[in-house]
Amino acid sequence: MRYEKRENVLDKPIVHTLEQISRLVLALAGRNQPLADSLWPEVISYDFWGLTTGQIWTTSWKADKSREAWTETLLKDSQTKHIAEFLLRLKDLLPITTLEQQLDLLVGVAESDVKDYQLPMRSPFF
Repeated sequence: MRYEKRENVLDKPIVHTLEQISRLVLALAGRNQPLADSLWPEVISYDFWGLTTGQIWTTSWKADKSREAWTETLLKDSQTKHIAEFLLRLKDLLPITTLEQQLDLLVGVAESDVKDYQLPMRSPFF
């Protein structure tokens, strides 16, 4: 039997998306504000959040002008608050969940109190 490699699943955009979101959750858990601040712009720019480029830039300018962390700025904005709360809740669940459970929460296949904030990506990708 001959196996022919057709595609590398690790090269798919969804894997990069999940990796970056996971990196952000770990940065939040480790209280690494500079790293979190560097990851937030990419994470909130994913199409499934439904934010416009203008909203993302406005958030950036607000954070810069107020000299506060992106997380704080996102929590103050009604259009981004749910995103920040979802990822902060995942951060809080890190000590009591496995990687598999975290990924299930991210893609919306797990029942949890964070279900209201699940990523809206399950059906397009899985």
